[in-house]
Amino acid sequence: MLFSIAHIDCDAPRATPLSSADILPHARLQLPPLHPLWHVTFFQLETTPLLARAPPGEPFAPTPADHVLVFTLQYATADHARLSPRYQGFVHARALLAHVPEGPPPAVGDAPTVAWDAWGPAHTRFASGLPWRARYARYVHGQRVVLSRHVRIDPACGLQSVVLLDFNVHARRVRAAREAHAAAVAAAAASAEDLGVGGRPRLGQALLGGGPVVRKGAFEVVRGETVLKAQQGPFAADVRSALPYVQSEVAVDWLGRPSEFMIDGERLLQMSVRPDPLSLPFVALELTAL
Repeated sequence: MLFSIAHIDCDAPRATPLSSADILPHARLQLPPLHPLWHVTFFQLETTPLLARAPPGEPFAPTPADHVLVFTLQYATADHARLSPRYQGFVHARALLAHVPEGPPPAVGDAPTVAWDAWGPAHTRFASGLPWRARYARYVHGQRVVLSRHVRIDPACGLQSVVLLDFNVHARRVRAAREAHAAAVAAAAASAEDLGVGGRPRLGQALLGGGPVVRKGAFEVVRGETVLKAQQGPFAADVRSALPYVQSEVAVDWLGRPSEFMIDGERLLQMSVRPDPLSLPFVALELTAL
């Protein structure tokens, strides 16, 4: 459901708390159709924090309409005997805002319904099986999402890489990202190592699904479809999505245990909680290194 909040002055005190009367529905955007026995049991939505002004020293800031939203879902049967894997969807805010009318919102109960096939396949990337679970909410900023994957070799050693998904697939942006990534790979020979333990993908394998891929080391431009098969799952039919993205992957230092990552417009922050309370818990990485 797309909502807007009407007549809200965040700086002025309110005599009464917000109520449902202040939240105006515009449209109902349907998710992929399910088998009758399945329902959504978990939903989470995350995106870039909204900024009141451009960051200090920056003349411009991306418009919020260009931000990527990441939604995470999980499904269960009516008796909860079966639980699906978690699914992640990536969509630009502008694809949702396209369904907000220019005039006043419709009356309550009259918000139009938009089927999944009318908005989802062409404007989202909907996937499952991502080898990560974000511990910190700041893993998405602007049109970029930072993920990580790791394989523990023994209690004191492992392999880890940081993965950057960029949903701004523009020719100049792709060329600059490809050049920056080539320099990072040349400086980190470990980024070409195989992570093929227990069926994990190699560094550089497309994270969100198949289709034609332009490869150069661990740098990929993915334009083909991701297809989630309906067989033995919650979906009533195959779920297809094709939002293009650029994926860069670079090996990072193993800090004694798997790290988490946060991102803003300029840098990455690698977080690793160490057993030694006197040790520093983070390592800063420049975003341009990816």
